[in-house]
This record gives sequence, C-alpha cells and structure tokens, in this order.
Amino acid sequence: MREKENIITCINSRVDGILISLTRYTKDLSHLQKARDIELPVVIFDKTISQNHFDEIIFDNGLNAGMAAEKLIESHCKSILAVFGDENLEITQTRRDFFLEKLKNHSGIKCKVIYCKSADEVKDKLSTILEYEHFDGYFAMSDETLAGLHSSLVKNKLQASAVKVIAITEGILPKYLDDSYECIINDGYSMGTMAATKILEIIKGVN
Repeated sequence: MREKENIITCINSRVDGILISLTRYTKDLSHLQKARDIELPVVIFDKTISQNHFDEIIFDNGLNAGMAAEKLIESHCKSILAVFGDENLEITQTRRDFFLEKLKNHSGIKCKVIYCKSADEVKDKLSTILEYEHFDGYFAMSDETLAGLHSSLVKNKLQASAVKVIAITEGILPKYLDDSYECIINDGYSMGTMAATKILEIIKGVN
C-alpha cells in the first residue's frame, strides 16, 4: 500500500523519473501502469519480480549464488544448510535455483534449504534445526539472513573456524561478525550509481 501511495505521489508531483526497489510484499506491477501510460521513466533496482516492462539494474544473482555453491564444494562440505530470503521474491528464486544447480552433480552433498523473511525468523527456525541436525557448510543469501545465521551459530557454540560459512553481502556487516566468513560482495553503492545513471539516460532520451 505504501509503495502504491509513493508512486501516486511521484506522478502527482510530476517527477521526471522514478527509481524503485520493490518491497518484499510486491507481487505485481499494476501500480506502475499509470507511470507507463504517461511514459514516465521507471527503473527498478536491487529487488524485483519477473517482468519485462521496465528497465532493471540488479546484481548477477545467479552468478553469485553459483559461485557460493562452488566455494562450498571446493571446501569439501558434505552437509550444507542454505538460508534464503522471502521465497516469493525473484532474487531468492534465482539465487536458490543457481545454487542448487551447482550442487546437483555432486551426489555426495546433502543440502537443506530454508526460507526466512527476517533475521529473527532465521534464528527461530535454526533454534530447532541445529538441535537435531549437523552441517559443515552454511550459505546465507543476504546480510539479513547472515545476521540471523551468525546469531544462531554463536548461540549453539558452533565455532565458525570448524565449518564453512559463505554469504552474499554488501560487505559491511561481516566485518562485525566473524573474520572466517567468506563473502561474495554486492556493492550497493555501485548499484545505486548505475541505477541513477540509467534513469538519467532514459530521461535525456525522452527529452
């Protein structure tokens, strides 16, 4: 609802363009149809859903997730816990699919997948899972899931040096967690710069 209201505000304010990172609750882009009707430039960045009407600036989520899986394989992990975000988001679906695709040809590796919409939900689920299951490799698809995973590992007194933890992150959070975590960096500042550049190019083209 807030996202829809913000779009209406932008249109009524006669802005030259809209940059938008979709919320986790966005399931369709009907609220952007008005902008499309009046040819108001829209660029979606960071979080998106499957669509082909608007320009997007997003990370190569498939490449990064596949790289994370390869690192766990190279570390000889045999039992992996993969922590993903909101299952309804395209970013989650893409990272999950590429991550599992990399593991598919390694029959000796078992992977448990869970979906969590917040760091607290990660902690809630792992409070039960880690009581009964053991993993030698962990994957967190974002800073939010990594925060919950880290808290759970600490609570269960699991030494990070004894397991392999891989995360896709913007790079700041891990500095305050554990030096042994291996990170695949997604630079949010660079993404924002690219998104801003893209919409300016579109606006100049329109004008």
